Amino acid sequence: MPVYRYVQQHPAMFAVFQQAMSDLSTQEGLAVREAYDFTGYRTIVDVGGGRGGLLALLLEAFPSLTGILMDLPAVVEGAHTVFDTEALRGRCQLVGGDFLTAVPAGGDLYLLKRILVDRTDDEARTLLRNIRRAMAPQGRVLVADPDSRSPYGQLYDMLMLMVFGSRLRTDADVQALFAQTGFTLTRAIETRAVTTLRLLEGVPA
Repeated sequence: MPVYRYVQQHPAMFAVFQQAMSDLSTQEGLAVREAYDFTGYRTIVDVGGGRGGLLALLLEAFPSLTGILMDLPAVVEGAHTVFDTEALRGRCQLVGGDFLTAVPAGGDLYLLKRILVDRTDDEARTLLRNIRRAMAPQGRVLVADPDSRSPYGQLYDMLMLMVFGSRLRTDADVQALFAQTGFTLTRAIETRAVTTLRLLEGVPA
C-alpha cells in the first residue's frame, strides 16, 4: 500500500514520521526564510505543510503576514499548539483536506516544500492546477525541493522512485509542469540548507 496510507493506519509510525518531518521543516525553514523575500505578501498558504514549522517561522519573522496551513486532518490537528502563542495566535488558519481535490483560495503565495517530489507527474499537474484556480490574481507559487544535481539530490531521487514511484525534478522538468498548468517559471533561488534545497518561483502565465 502507499506509504502515507500505511503510516496513517499505524499510529506509532505516524507519530515518528510526523516528528521527523517537523524537525526537518524547522531546519530547512530557516534556510528558506533567509533566501526568499517574503515582504509584500499578505497570505501564505503552506500546502502539505505538516504541523506548520515552516509557516510559523515565516509568520514570526514577518508580523504583517497571515497564513493558511493545509494538510491531512490528522496532521493539522497536531499544529494547534504551534500557533497557540502570543505572536501567532489568530494569524493562521488550519485546514484539513486533500490538496489533490482542492486547496484554500485567496492566497498570494503558495508554498510547496518537498511536496511535488513525492507526486507523479499527473498528481503534480492536478495540484498545480488546483493552486492556479485558487490563488489571488497576482499570486505566486514557490516550489522547494533538493537540488537534483547534488549527491544528496541524486540519492533522494532514487528514494522517491522506490517509495512513491516519483522523482526529483530538474528545473526544466518543473518549468514544463508549470507551462502545462498555467504558470511561468521566473527564477531559481539557492539556499544554504545542508539538504541543498532550491526554490523555484512560478507566476500565472
